[in-house]
Amino acid sequence: MKIALCLLAHENSNGVLQNRYFPLSIGLIAEFIKVNHKDVEIDLFKKPSEFTNYLKTNRPDIVMFGNYMWIEKLNTFYAKEVKKIKTNTLVVFGGPNFSIDDDKKIEFLNDNKHIDFLVEGDGEIVANLIVEKFKKNNKNIELTKKENIPNTISILKENNKPLIPGAEDFRIGVGDIKLEHVPSPYLSGTMDIFFEDGTIPLLESNRGCPYSCTFCQQGTKYFSKIRYYDPERIKDELIYIAEKIKKDNLNMNIVEFTDPNFGMYKNDVKIFQHIRSVQDKYNFPENVWCSSGKAQYERILETAKILKRGSIMVRATVQSMNDETLQNIKRTNLPAHIFKKMASEGVETYSDVMLSLPGETKKSYIDGILSLVNYGIDEFSMLQTILLKGTEMEQKNYINKHQLKTKFRVIPECDGVYTVNNNSERITETEEIIYETKTLPYKDFLECRKFSLIVHIFHNTRLLRPLYKYLDHKNINRSEVLSKIYNYCKNNNSSLNKLLNDFVLSTENELDEKDLVFKKEDDISERSSNKIYKFLTLALINYKQEIIKIINTVAFEYFSDTKIYEKITGIISSSIFNLLENKFEKREFNLNNDEKKFLNSDKIIVEFSNFQQKQISYLKSQYKTNKEIVSNMAFYLRPLNMIKNVIYVNGEHLT
Repeated sequence: MKIALCLLAHENSNGVLQNRYFPLSIGLIAEFIKVNHKDVEIDLFKKPSEFTNYLKTNRPDIVMFGNYMWIEKLNTFYAKEVKKIKTNTLVVFGGPNFSIDDDKKIEFLNDNKHIDFLVEGDGEIVANLIVEKFKKNNKNIELTKKENIPNTISILKENNKPLIPGAEDFRIGVGDIKLEHVPSPYLSGTMDIFFEDGTIPLLESNRGCPYSCTFCQQGTKYFSKIRYYDPERIKDELIYIAEKIKKDNLNMNIVEFTDPNFGMYKNDVKIFQHIRSVQDKYNFPENVWCSSGKAQYERILETAKILKRGSIMVRATVQSMNDETLQNIKRTNLPAHIFKKMASEGVETYSDVMLSLPGETKKSYIDGILSLVNYGIDEFSMLQTILLKGTEMEQKNYINKHQLKTKFRVIPECDGVYTVNNNSERITETEEIIYETKTLPYKDFLECRKFSLIVHIFHNTRLLRPLYKYLDHKNINRSEVLSKIYNYCKNNNSSLNKLLNDFVLSTENELDEKDLVFKKEDDISERSSNKIYKFLTLALINYKQEIIKIINTVAFEYFSDTKIYEKITGIISSSIFNLLENKFEKREFNLNNDEKKFLNSDKIIVEFSNFQQKQISYLKSQYKTNKEIVSNMAFYLRPLNMIKNVIYVNGEHLT
């Protein structure tokens, strides 16, 4: 029996993938199937071009697709083409991107007759059962449906009758089948085919989330039970990955953990120790990306400090600082002193803040971010709220209660023209975002977007950090400067206003009342770009002098000593570089005694980090035009690395 497991990613004409992550989920499913079925041949696919080539010479018996919002249309296109090649191929869709409502799931199947099964929840046990029942029924799809496999939904062709057998607790690690019963797809070599420059290994140290957020696909009771992997397995996987990178001389320096609350549990302490041991031996990973836990911050801070300094950012997730909004989305924030403690510990922090949550206003949104700036949060992931399938927020009564209004937009970089069986189509993924609520009119939504871009340019890049250190020394709130920059841009004839207004116009133009479909010949590069990242890059490239002028103008009133003012603004201006050039220049600033006091340093070095140099070089090897580089620069570097690395040297200690 031939099985193809697909977790596809959109691929441009140069073969560059929108999603650079290893397809961990299908790797785990493949391992569990192989444990139970020795007579199967399993192939894994991430690149559509490779799956297309596979289908030219192979006729798989089963094709399983991991279904996420950023690849749903790509999946349905390939599912349809698979059925054209071999009508009795069993096509299965699993993953989180299905509605809570069974009627909507049936509607999805009726709209996509080429899909035989939908699978909900953990995929390993159900996928294994599907293979077992399909073999038992001599590869007959309709007889396999009649087996009433739990946690699946299907429609019988003979009478168009929906089959919803009901749920069983097939969560790995809850019943008899433990997490360790699923072999590591890294240690088995299954994931070897995905190692290449710039890719990011995904690791999973636990499953489950105890929280009930209304906007999140893991906010249902199903995910509430936490299950842990053995830390030694994680250590072995990290060593395997590090040695593979070294052996093949690959440009890979990031690893990401999929856990929704990484670092929050006792089990995580050992994992962080293992990560550090691998960092010390292999200088990998240079960066650990994750979603930090939402509680136990003392433990999270202590574990974060185990790693090499600057290799991880602690996620101080809030979504909103407005009490009414938090009640509406079933969230409770940490007390303010925790945020302040995180900042005082010198650990890089970032926070998710979502726009258009129910109950939020323009004032509460902006004030909430400014208050977090004062608490010392280093970076904000300023998300627009998406109406996700599988969440409480998608339900009609919730939408009506909070008067949520939505429009469609293209998901950044999730677009391409694909050809299978001589059929060529443009596939463009879209998402449904909330642009207006009972408390946030559309004009306020747009103003909040403008504020978000200002925060990205001046705060998320760490551009203002030297000035913040001075303000801290003088007991002046950091948010004063950011607020004045925002007001300056609103009330003065700054050339940066053109960029801000273009960004708002671009935000308006990307929204549509209906789902979006495009022709093959359409150029939608503008619509499919990540707008806030693109305009952040354009600001730093085209408006450097204006940015410096705004900072200098706003900052001047806080200084009585002109020399200190010039030193601080000089450090800031020297940290902005031309992102399109390859000049990795370095500059040093010696400090006088007064400057040493508030900067807590003997001198300051402004230079490029190894990570920046590697990422910039890799980016330019992948994209051929400046337009493409501008659109993707911030995605590859992240805002933290969009300016030069400012190093505070205190004796032998670097920060």
